[in-house]
Amino acid sequence: MKKLLFVFLVGACSFSINAQNPFGKLKDLNLKKIPNAGNILMGKEPITTSLDDAKTEVPEMDDFVPEAILPGDQLPRSIDGSFYVFPGVWEFHLKSYCMKAGTYGPKKVDGDGYLYAPLEGPKAGIVRSILMNAYKHPEIKQLEIQKLIWAIIARADFKEMPEEYMLTAAKLLDPKQIVELNTGVINKMAQKEFNKMIDKAPAPVRRILEAENKLRSMMRNAQTSYEDLERVAVLTGVVPDEGGREVKKGRWSLTPQGFYIRYFALDYRYLVIQLYVPNEAYMASANYRYKLSESKSGFVSFNVPYLKLKEFNPADHPSTPRPPRQRLGPSNQKQPPDNRDDALDKANRILGGADNAQTGFGLATDPLGTVVDKVNPLSPGNMFSRILDFITSNGRKISDALNGDPPDPNYKEFAKVEPFDYRSLKQTPFKDEALNNKANDFADAYLNAYALMKALVSSNDKQGGAREAKDDFWANKQAQAIIYYKKKVGDALMTACSKWDEFLSALQSQVNGKIVVSQDNLRAYQEKLRTNGFSSEEMAAFRFLKMTDAQIEEAKKDRLSYKVGDQNADFIEQSRNVMKAWKEYGKVYSAFPSIPAPWE
Repeated sequence: MKKLLFVFLVGACSFSINAQNPFGKLKDLNLKKIPNAGNILMGKEPITTSLDDAKTEVPEMDDFVPEAILPGDQLPRSIDGSFYVFPGVWEFHLKSYCMKAGTYGPKKVDGDGYLYAPLEGPKAGIVRSILMNAYKHPEIKQLEIQKLIWAIIARADFKEMPEEYMLTAAKLLDPKQIVELNTGVINKMAQKEFNKMIDKAPAPVRRILEAENKLRSMMRNAQTSYEDLERVAVLTGVVPDEGGREVKKGRWSLTPQGFYIRYFALDYRYLVIQLYVPNEAYMASANYRYKLSESKSGFVSFNVPYLKLKEFNPADHPSTPRPPRQRLGPSNQKQPPDNRDDALDKANRILGGADNAQTGFGLATDPLGTVVDKVNPLSPGNMFSRILDFITSNGRKISDALNGDPPDPNYKEFAKVEPFDYRSLKQTPFKDEALNNKANDFADAYLNAYALMKALVSSNDKQGGAREAKDDFWANKQAQAIIYYKKKVGDALMTACSKWDEFLSALQSQVNGKIVVSQDNLRAYQEKLRTNGFSSEEMAAFRFLKMTDAQIEEAKKDRLSYKVGDQNADFIEQSRNVMKAWKEYGKVYSAFPSIPAPWE
């Protein structure tokens, strides 16, 4: 059964059909040579990174206070999953992993100081791959990855362990690395010799070796719980003073790429990294093999220089504290929103909480005519109210729009802004001139932001297409387009929110009481939509907004799904609530760096 499972797993992990079974290689390797415990104890640990390797701390930056801290998870990723970086201070909320068993976890109060040191040791490449590839496999639980890392640093014999460890490893490592897992292990035949040597080790070393010893023994038992392993690997209580170098909390370190980095550990499983990228440090010259045209002999190609974005791979930047605190390995996995509380997470919660009310806001304008008729019964709703319908019902989807969709194979061209000529419609939805002007100013400002959002979404899709095709040149270029448009979207949203606020204030001044959708009108509208579809006026508005047939059909399904009785909130009050979320997006994105357009 195990052999069949392994064969299936090898195929599932895209190993070559002709490749040998790596699990069989592990067995052969162990039969050939029994490791000597003395050699292992006297040799290098699987991961050797320590505070002694942290040689680039920058105490002169202790007083540096960033003007703005930008969300790192908004940066585009490179082909291998690293983040393309741009000027500014970026904050990453990442899943992290304990890489030193038998040490003390981060302090819950005040926190510890951590410095950057390169990831080194015989198993550094394997651990780096695990940390780096984890984001590609969201189906693997964080605790399963942590157990695998503990097994590696404890030098456990995978041949003697439950299959689950190898199942996890096979998803995150290549066949060659899987074979390397069992080099330098402590197997049963070497364990007795190893036990004798532990007693002779200095106290700090003995504590770690004993923890690794216990982990090896416990990992052989499939019934051992994660919590049991954690109690051995992650120590709690009073931390002994073992001397050594003090590390100030929040101190910056300089990385080999010219970035400045600092760490804040909220838990051994949750690491916040701040990365300061100076203006001059985010690009490096590179050559690109450009395919010009096709001939009988193949593509005519030549090397062209271009400015290549630098990349930040968290897996290459372990955080090292003063012993006996824990060395932590950050992964490329971001923490889920429930664990964070940054500006965009708050904005998304506002939009999510407003869903029930927002779904009916469009119907509170036109075709039900609630807003326009409430203020000015004699004025026709015309195009403005249909556009307002789109704006209010689309507001709750803004975060999805800004995150992009599936990869676009047509990635070798840039998304361009297609503006909306709203002013040419010459809308007069309200008799009051001041209210009319503010309404049109808002619609015009929103449509400008919406046009930029569409270009941003398209750039996200194209960058995904370039990554899927492993085209480094265009992945770089489209990443630059994403940041370029995010800055533009942020500025435009701030303007749109200002105009929206002015419109709502002017609207409120002319409304006697609340603006609430009529439930009878909603029922009648849904029945008409179900029977006859959208009106010609609605279709004209959709076409002006450049909506596709699929988007129009989705809008129909949304409106037919509205439940009578759910839409009972005041239009103006809830609009301001959603506008608050828009402002958060605007504030964050407008703080993004201004970079040249990549097509110029």
